[in-house]
Amino acid sequence: MSAKFQISYQGTLDYFCGIYAVINAVGYACSSFKVMTSTEKEAFFRCFMKYLIDKNLIEQVVNHGTTCSLEEKYLVLARDYMKENYQILIQWKKLTALPDWRNLTFRKTFQLLRQWMLRKNNSCIVRVDTPKTGDHWTVFQKVKFPVSYLVDSYHFLKINFANLAWKPRRKKKSSKETQLMKEGIFFVSAKQLS
Repeated sequence: MSAKFQISYQGTLDYFCGIYAVINAVGYACSSFKVMTSTEKEAFFRCFMKYLIDKNLIEQVVNHGTTCSLEEKYLVLARDYMKENYQILIQWKKLTALPDWRNLTFRKTFQLLRQWMLRKNNSCIVRVDTPKTGDHWTVFQKVKFPVSYLVDSYHFLKINFANLAWKPRRKKKSSKETQLMKEGIFFVSAKQLS
């Protein structure tokens, strides 16, 4: 991670983890050529809030959180915002766009995440459900086995792949189990256009 890059924490801008995940993923992916100031991040944040207000979605997000489809809409907003304001192209791929994604094992998913994160100007947004945070959007910083490190708005610093399970599951999760949602994995990249 770049020494200049600073994580935005929930509460420093507001409390919407899906928005923070996009801001942090974009910031991390861009950090080798653009480090956003606090003022720039606040303006970026306001872009998402305006969208939620205009679409009458604030109450839904406050009461139920951010769905996978709304997280992707945040990425569309981020793409348009970063291109217009900074001439930076933000792109993403969903894990679910891969052939046979339903049959991916944790091992194969871990390998895909690791390969993606080894490339420059990449980040990865993931949706997890943990005993500490509940349902939560976060961003991978470094993918290693068994423990991977995060850029997270709750100060949730790591995920242990040895303790993960896929979500949703039919049986009730244990109180110590962290669940990862295949539909909630977005591979994000940034490219400077000018």
